[in-house]
Amino acid sequence: MPTHAQLESARDAWLAAPHGERTAIVERWARQLGISAATLRRHLNALGHRGTAHPRAAEHPEYRAWAQTLADLMARAPAGTIPLHLCLRAALTPDPATGETLLPPEATTVPLATFQRIIRDELGMRQTDRRNRRMHADHANQAWQLDATTSKYLIVEEELEDGDYTLRLHRNPMPSSGYKNKPLKEHRLRLLYYGIWDMYTGGQVSVPVIARGESGLDAIEALCTIMQGTGDARIPLHGVVTDLWSDQGVLVKHAATRDLLERLEINVVTGEPYAKQRMGGVEQTWRRLWETFEASLFLCAPTTGKAFFKLSQIRARLTEYLAETWQRPSRRDAALTRADAWTRSINQAGGARRCPDHPLETIAKERRCWVDGAGVIRWNNIEYEVPVIHRQWVIARRALDGSDRVVVEDEATGQRWDVSPYQPYAYGEHLRSPVLPIEEARTRARASTHVPGDIYAPGNAQTAAVVAAPNVVAGRFGPRQQPARDLPDPLAADRYASLSDAMADFFGIFGAPLSADNRAAVEGRLLRDGLTKAAVRELALTLSSATRTTGAIA
Repeated sequence: MPTHAQLESARDAWLAAPHGERTAIVERWARQLGISAATLRRHLNALGHRGTAHPRAAEHPEYRAWAQTLADLMARAPAGTIPLHLCLRAALTPDPATGETLLPPEATTVPLATFQRIIRDELGMRQTDRRNRRMHADHANQAWQLDATTSKYLIVEEELEDGDYTLRLHRNPMPSSGYKNKPLKEHRLRLLYYGIWDMYTGGQVSVPVIARGESGLDAIEALCTIMQGTGDARIPLHGVVTDLWSDQGVLVKHAATRDLLERLEINVVTGEPYAKQRMGGVEQTWRRLWETFEASLFLCAPTTGKAFFKLSQIRARLTEYLAETWQRPSRRDAALTRADAWTRSINQAGGARRCPDHPLETIAKERRCWVDGAGVIRWNNIEYEVPVIHRQWVIARRALDGSDRVVVEDEATGQRWDVSPYQPYAYGEHLRSPVLPIEEARTRARASTHVPGDIYAPGNAQTAAVVAAPNVVAGRFGPRQQPARDLPDPLAADRYASLSDAMADFFGIFGAPLSADNRAAVEGRLLRDGLTKAAVRELALTLSSATRTTGAIA
């Protein structure tokens, strides 16, 4: 292997070579150094000889100025460039008003290839758009690319009684009708893959789904499934990602999925439509899946007749295919597999941020509704009675599971209420005063014969409850796993809108001041309990009882 000094000497000799003898200089130095001429040229490129001015003065310095004029004409097109030969003809055509031309007549003697070389190499105007090149992440779970595609060879035949599906392997490459060269049945169901491409290791995970088309809810469910982990140790990818790259698809257009991504603190990076090079990682993932995974199904299918697979079989085979891809060399370190590289990086970061349990149950469809003077809102031709609020806008939310439960939120205070369908009084009910719930409770209390126990009887003293701090098992690179962040439930009507509201009700029940340390402990306890009203009341009563018994808070 030649030394750096020898390579610099070869470069100096190459730069000082007279016109027409550079190739001979390179070949002679290659023989002296014991390497090929192509290898020597690569070393010269690494030393940065490109763009270095030749010691001799340029024979035609005006060529660069002429090429710059032609390059400006080529860039007049809003997309792409105008052909060079048309720009040269336009630059040599006299202006009808003044009779002047942009280039002198001598420009006709310059070959088009010379102008092309100057524009490409010296002016740097290459046709390739480097802004759309494939991007790379610096550490694990920093960025993923998410996309969906349909199957290339599998067609949905029918749904089985156990919830599985029968898939037929399609052989005819060009049928007369269908979707993406595949005929569809009457149910219009397709096999779709939702997958991600890890921008750090190049690893990939795909989730097959049976649906009529792409859906935002299917996409967010597949993403949550991937973030919660596949359960296979050979595919280590899991945890909440920081940046999620996606196109302008259903995932970012659906209001409910955007809300969940914001609550999970996932930054969605979207780009211009049809920018394939920018999303080249996940696009290459689909090509490999078609050409490798789905094409391998023909190896185990009969050569004649129809071949059928179950969706469960496809999922099991897909797991084996993905596990094999994660054992390939890493893009960062060829000595490590993709799985090992991802595991090392996530350990150095202190562990993956765990995805909360059941995140899809917190997805809600919401809309802005007007509460009329009677305290009623209307949603899908159904009237709901809202307590307290009249004549103002509220945010109404409904679960996506088809239930009738609706929760409204005051835009100003953030307070929430469960509402029920409006039921008007029967005829004549409004003519008399209805019995209030407190009056009914007093009537039942007078009729009851039960004697409650004496809560202040001697011997009933209780010890104060001490909240212990959780144990954290530390590893070489920090905690084994970071705790999951609190995922607010938009349908939780028994939660306080903020910590300040919860503390205000706490002091209303507790009835005494707290020290700074005790206040911080109480606030932490309430945050861990989700700021629910039941937790605030229970903690206030518990501490009040402990204060009366011991005279201090433990």
